[in-house]
Amino acid sequence: MPEPPVSLMQRVANVNSPMIYARRALHSYSEFLRAMKSFSDINLISCMLDWGCGCGWVVSLFMKNVRIHEVYGYDIDRETAEWCSRYQKPGHFSVINPFPPTHYPNNMFDIIISGSVLSYFQREVQLSWLQEMKRIIIPGGLFFASVHGDFAASFTPPQEEVKKNGISDSAMDPNLDGIAPEGYYRSVYQTKCYTVRELGKYFRVVDYQERVMDNFQDLVILQKKR
Repeated sequence: MPEPPVSLMQRVANVNSPMIYARRALHSYSEFLRAMKSFSDINLISCMLDWGCGCGWVVSLFMKNVRIHEVYGYDIDRETAEWCSRYQKPGHFSVINPFPPTHYPNNMFDIIISGSVLSYFQREVQLSWLQEMKRIIIPGGLFFASVHGDFAASFTPPQEEVKKNGISDSAMDPNLDGIAPEGYYRSVYQTKCYTVRELGKYFRVVDYQERVMDNFQDLVILQKKR
């Protein structure tokens, strides 16, 4: 896989070792692929989006190993999106605004993956993006999204807030300071019950898999109703 500059590795994955970066990418790719094989026929995927693609560390492995006609990625980080456009061929990469809508037409994607994106959006932003994901996924299409669930929340200070409200989204995350709007990027933790209830307002919740992403984040498999 193409190796981004260390500064981008650090921003995307909080690592500065190419070996650890590649290993984490392979693990995330493997978990997404495993879930896709369980709930879809990967040979029939025509158009796929990596929402919050970073340096394309996961979607590059899909381009290399899975026959998908069109692969797209987007991110609010202009530097990573432009790096992808230059080095992650033949994918289509673009910069998006922090808030929906996107420029994609209705019912465009068969599959959307999202590694650790919802885990940085406060609840109102999460819900607005879920509505947009619903718009751009085809009827019957699948959305695979990771979240900080109950296990991840057990290691964080706002445990009482999570227990009381089902979600804690007040803590700021400085990782994208200067890139995301002020106050936009958060450290968000939410219970399985909250996630299933709120995401279920937009999609059918096909499955909820705990601690499968880096043995830390939960993976939610969602389907747009036909």
